[in-house]
Amino acid sequence: MSYQSGFQNPKNYGSAPSGQMFGEGMSQAGVPESLVSSLDSKMIPSFTTIKQVNTQSGDQTSGGQMLFQIPTGTGQGYLKSGSAYLKCTITFTQAAAAANMVAFKGGLTATGAPLAVAVMALNRGGGSASAIINRMNVSCGGTLINSIQNYNILHDVILNHCTSSAYRSNDSSIMEFTGKSYNSQGANGSVTVCIPIMIPCMNDEQSLPLFLLQSPVVVEVLFNTVINSIAYLTSAVTEYTVSSASIVYENLTVSSDFETAVKMKLQSGSTWSMSTDDFYNLSVANISPINYNIGLNLASVKGVLWTYLATQAAGSYIGYSGDVQTDAKLYLDGRLVNQFGNLNSIPQQYIEFQRAIGSMYDYVTNSQNFGILPEVGDVNVLAARLYGTYPTESYCGGIATNRSSDSSFAFTGSPCQNINFTRESAGAAGTLYLMVLYSQMIIIDGSGSVSIIR
Repeated sequence: MSYQSGFQNPKNYGSAPSGQMFGEGMSQAGVPESLVSSLDSKMIPSFTTIKQVNTQSGDQTSGGQMLFQIPTGTGQGYLKSGSAYLKCTITFTQAAAAANMVAFKGGLTATGAPLAVAVMALNRGGGSASAIINRMNVSCGGTLINSIQNYNILHDVILNHCTSSAYRSNDSSIMEFTGKSYNSQGANGSVTVCIPIMIPCMNDEQSLPLFLLQSPVVVEVLFNTVINSIAYLTSAVTEYTVSSASIVYENLTVSSDFETAVKMKLQSGSTWSMSTDDFYNLSVANISPINYNIGLNLASVKGVLWTYLATQAAGSYIGYSGDVQTDAKLYLDGRLVNQFGNLNSIPQQYIEFQRAIGSMYDYVTNSQNFGILPEVGDVNVLAARLYGTYPTESYCGGIATNRSSDSSFAFTGSPCQNINFTRESAGAAGTLYLMVLYSQMIIIDGSGSVSIIR
């Protein structure tokens, strides 16, 4: 049995039914829909509080780890979905210089830019503060609920392709310094940021029931290296420090009677079930051709995404590239999913990626094309004029395996024990990042223990 957080079903008085429709706007009894009882749910008595949990780990530098413990148990209500963010101050270890500039990676290289500005300061904009996060885990009582490896890469894919251009350039730039560069003339400049937490169990349609859990929810953040996080000019940034870190979230508190009623239901043998998604992220050395096997034994694979980063250089921007892909194929337990010709044209690579993230014809969100049109003398002029910066700066490929988009199903993806991914490209030195999107269910029993069904 599954409970939808924050809502209760109204009583069914059985008077004027409004179920199956016989004709436009008419119920099975021939009564117009406007005259029957409303079936809308209403909020249960509750109140909200915005809470802050400070880290127990103190200040951390690159490669360090921070832990946060979100309290659970009686009286803790729900962690409201989509409400959590990481607030912190990032200080750059850098000598003073008048021409110093600092930005976050995950942004743009000089590729595709007019020659006149290809060597200018970092004022073309870069990535976001999420670049400092390498991994984020959420666990409870020793059970790993979600684990996002290569967090910064997945974040950039979502930011660049699953939001609007206005959100990226306005909202995200204010919250986490996206697309900005910092004139750090003085030594050891710093910025304070708020990084939205992109963890599925905290962003599902259901809110996380903290009152049902026996152990605290532990959020682990592992920080990235300097070379993978920070871009700079003039004086090198040799280190960064994360301080004053806390997780801020909205807490929905319900009545003790409601908590007791739900717990009694669980103790009678029911379980709280929460359907959500997760990512299995990995990275491999980029070669061509690549033939990679992933043995996961998952009940619901929804799709596979990939992107390529050239070998990182200290202080420089580096864009997400397709590395001149000439083909890519995905096999689930030996069955070829994309049964068409070579996946080699940019338009088809892009539209299949959009299918994989469920945005094939989404008119609200859009992929970002950064920068301005290049001068005629630029060697990248043709690709940039045809496809913007997608092939060289914000590339992500994808193949969909989702069977249904109906959210009433817990597992909409394809069951699979072994994934085989093949790809042909230029094979330039660097790293290929693979992201497997799959469904899972979070189960909470009467003792407050958590288990995961994947």
